[in-house]
Amino acid sequence: MRPVNYYICMYERYLEGLNYNKSTIRDTVFVLHSFFDFAGKASVSEIERDDIKKFYIYIKETKSKKTGRYLSGNSLSAKFCKLRQFFKYLVQRDFILTNPFEGLEINIKIIEKKKDIFSKDEINSFLDSINLYTPGGKRNRAMFELMYSSGLRESELRNLKISDLDFYERVLKVTEGKGSKDRYVPFSEIAEIFVKKYLRYERIKYPVSKKCDYLFITEYGKIKRATLVIAFKKELAKLETGNKRLTLHSIRHSTATHLLEAGADVRYVQELLGHESIKTTVKYTHLMLDNLRKQYKMYHPRENNLFTEVDEKYLRDINFLIKDNEERILINKKKNNGF
Repeated sequence: MRPVNYYICMYERYLEGLNYNKSTIRDTVFVLHSFFDFAGKASVSEIERDDIKKFYIYIKETKSKKTGRYLSGNSLSAKFCKLRQFFKYLVQRDFILTNPFEGLEINIKIIEKKKDIFSKDEINSFLDSINLYTPGGKRNRAMFELMYSSGLRESELRNLKISDLDFYERVLKVTEGKGSKDRYVPFSEIAEIFVKKYLRYERIKYPVSKKCDYLFITEYGKIKRATLVIAFKKELAKLETGNKRLTLHSIRHSTATHLLEAGADVRYVQELLGHESIKTTVKYTHLMLDNLRKQYKMYHPRENNLFTEVDEKYLRDINFLIKDNEERILINKKKNNGF
């Protein structure tokens, strides 16, 4: 049988053929090499169920070199999903006769992370507070307006090229979105205004502007994710958001939730965001319902703190007022009748 590297390379080409994202392929290859280095087996057919169990214990009890912390259940699950798919691939192509994952149960606790979003007032304040006359101000306003108007991922925003924008139709082309799928989405009139300001007054100042086709750039070329995150945190610091854990991705979550709250069809939102499955889009309805519950508790008279439950003292006071009022009416009648 051929060496392990041969099958990993075969699988890598297979994922490329399915148009998987480059970073996803890179992460998958890294997981596979890590596993086979740990197992110490020269052939894929030698892998047994115990090898997978031992590898799980190893990575569960090993701190990440990057963060210095243990991997979360979500990260562990992602790694083993990649490993499971690789062995499924080997079985389907008859490279191995039995799948070591078959009948194997690994209970990984996955925690559904709460997605905090901007309220409509907060996103308006966030965008309006960006100073256009500070270095990078016009670029920041254009970037975040475009993210919110079209529900873009940060990678999709960074990959936008000037030629991807049709200002006449107010439509942009998202190239190589998640799963390397292209799509066309509209952008708002406000986003158009600030993108044009950025192009006219700020982008041309960068020396690389004539050589670089990407829409959002720095002096070194295409804007990097780290630069985008720093810009977001800087602008967010101006906003009072309480205990909310807002991230760059919260802008995209907010787009979906605000559209659903306004009555947009869930299938339209699915198309806009580029979700392969409508189940992913439906998750945003939970955020919408959370906001609805907050509004309900805040304003419904039987839910907010304006409502006080009727007790015995309250009833006694009411009865006293009724009797007092009846006596006053009777006295007034007697006076009017000349008694």
